[in-house]
Amino acid sequence: MGIFELSQEGEGWGPAGGVSADLPLPKYPIENINRYPPARVGKACDFTQATQDRIRQMQNVNNPNKKQFLWAQQQQPLVVEDGYNLVDTKASARKKQNSYQTRSKPNHQQNAQKAVKQMNYQEGILGKATKMKQQVPTKTQKGKGKGKGNMRKNQTPTFKDWSVPVRNDWEILQELPLTGFVKMNIDARLVKVEDVAWCGKLFPMTKVYDRTTFRTSKPLPVANDVNFFNPTTAEDETIEAIMADDDSVDVAGTDHILACLMAAGRSVYSWDILVVKSGSKIMFNKREGAPCDFLTVNETAQEPPSYSPEERDSINAAPKLSREAARVNQNFAEAMVDRNQTPEKHNPHPFADDDDEEVSAACYRYRKITLPGDKKNADAQRSADVSMIVRTEVSGKTPTQYVSAKCLNNFETKSATMTWKQHLENMPGAVLANELKNNSFKLGRWVAQAILAGCEQIRLGYAVRQRVTDPMLHEIVKVQAQPTAQLAAQISLSANNAYGILRNLIDLLRDQEDGQFILLKDPNKPILRLYSTPDGAFDEDDEEEDGEEEEEDDEE
Repeated sequence: MGIFELSQEGEGWGPAGGVSADLPLPKYPIENINRYPPARVGKACDFTQATQDRIRQMQNVNNPNKKQFLWAQQQQPLVVEDGYNLVDTKASARKKQNSYQTRSKPNHQQNAQKAVKQMNYQEGILGKATKMKQQVPTKTQKGKGKGKGNMRKNQTPTFKDWSVPVRNDWEILQELPLTGFVKMNIDARLVKVEDVAWCGKLFPMTKVYDRTTFRTSKPLPVANDVNFFNPTTAEDETIEAIMADDDSVDVAGTDHILACLMAAGRSVYSWDILVVKSGSKIMFNKREGAPCDFLTVNETAQEPPSYSPEERDSINAAPKLSREAARVNQNFAEAMVDRNQTPEKHNPHPFADDDDEEVSAACYRYRKITLPGDKKNADAQRSADVSMIVRTEVSGKTPTQYVSAKCLNNFETKSATMTWKQHLENMPGAVLANELKNNSFKLGRWVAQAILAGCEQIRLGYAVRQRVTDPMLHEIVKVQAQPTAQLAAQISLSANNAYGILRNLIDLLRDQEDGQFILLKDPNKPILRLYSTPDGAFDEDDEEEDGEEEEEDDEE
């Protein structure tokens, strides 16, 4: 090994004499040093630094947001600005919506698979969401409708408030007193009805619960693994296809939506229905999480359930009872069919993702209903017939009849004189009359749905809680097979009046210019108001809520 030579400079330190000062030195971008955060070293000799780097790298990879950020930085070259960045703050131009289908469907619902998935009734809502299983409501359940007017997802409305706040840019077009709805009549014998399509499977009704009483009550099975669907009209591809093939169809809706209008005169709480008009075409829609997605309890009773903020968390408050009623009805409809027997098969289920998916037993019956015009009216529009396509639900069948299965859940105040336990077995007629008085709007909706679906029988059940403090588990204490016509007569709901209300509202909407509208029930007065709303007024709410949900998912 050789010995290196060390230059000795007596006059000072530095390079040896004779060395040129113009040596080429590498140039480093010192001005960019602030772009890279300094590594934190805790020790003079840190042997764990490599391990910490690997852990930090894995955290970045596992986090999709950080992973996307790192990937974007790797793809973009380092660009040095002159001390500032240009940011485009100009709002993007809103896409103009002209066509009938486009204006009917919110932007975030363009994906058909996402649009048709609806919330499981176990959550106590008949509205839109992805498939969910039954669970006890917790603090983590999200609602829908913060801000401008949509109800937040999974959040029950307070019922006594406006179902949607009236905005300054809405124009009121008409005020309709509900007391005048009883005068709207047409001859139901002239109404023409034809089946356009059947979708799903139609199961026979079971007789297991026909003889149940309080002493022989049976637990109400929980349909925990069944997916339920209730998409709005604009999200139903079958309705869209029928309207495209049949030019004579001018109106579209579902039995849930139209039944609210047909029984509107009985309502007390606030509710709303969206309407889109384009040319001669009219489509009735519902907002996700709107009151028509819920079932009220004792809405028309002298002592309705409490809706005060102080008692909102009580299981007997109006919002909680509404969720409970929806769960009970869902479970009851499933319990009333015999899945062990061979069903009547029709077209594939319109909303199931695959054939193996466990869906509800409800069979969808698409019907073309033609409402007659007033031949004595000089107005050609009002004298002409109007055809509408309606998606209805049939719960099951007997050898001779189609059946709609519905269930009442027990709610009694301390001052109640007609109790189920004391009177249901010996005085079932009196108990039913009392329920018809306390739940006039809900029973009216059920009868209207049965009329639209062509169900000759309503299988009416009575369910009570297994434990008074548990709103999730119930028992069936009685089941009655009620002819639809007989039950309609008991609640004084005639087909003439129900169809007449629809015909008058359709004529009112046909007089308006093309656009979007909302029919809104006043929470304090028996008045239904028609407002004109800007295009996309509720689409913006949905887009904002989608963004909020994505942020919440990222945080979780």
